[in-house]
Amino acid sequence: MRMTNPAFVPPDAMKGIEQLLRATTQGGVPQRTLELVGLRVSRINGCAACIQGHVPEAA
Repeated sequence: MRMTNPAFVPPDAMKGIEQLLRATTQGGVPQRTLELVGLRVSRINGCAACIQGHVPEAA
């Protein structure tokens, strides 16, 4: 199922996503690489809002 808007993600799922993002920033992977991975995941999930958020950060 593709997301049209991340606001439709159940609140408990969003908490897990936020924790995962915090953990990945502490792992030593360059931020640009994390943004590129986030961009790819957003494309796979079809989340336009997430894509728009990752593009400027990855550039």
